[in-house]
Amino acid sequence: MMSVEALLTALVGIVLGTGVAGGALIPLGPALDGSVLTGGPAWLHPAIVGTSAALTFVAVPLPTSVALRAKPVEAAVAP
Repeated sequence: MMSVEALLTALVGIVLGTGVAGGALIPLGPALDGSVLTGGPAWLHPAIVGTSAALTFVAVPLPTSVALRAKPVEAAVAP
């Protein structure tokens, strides 16, 4: 279940991040060099997407497993 949550979190973050970056860079491109395409290397976007997905798949299950390590009865009576 946590992997599904991590996948949805990664997808939403990647889509929103790409949209915000595109919204800022696409209007700027024609002003700089006359092209809508950005001038960066082609591998940069997949590298950023892969890194953010990897970080999400580490950052979601790790705290969840630590939080679920305690027995429910002990967690319920803890202050």
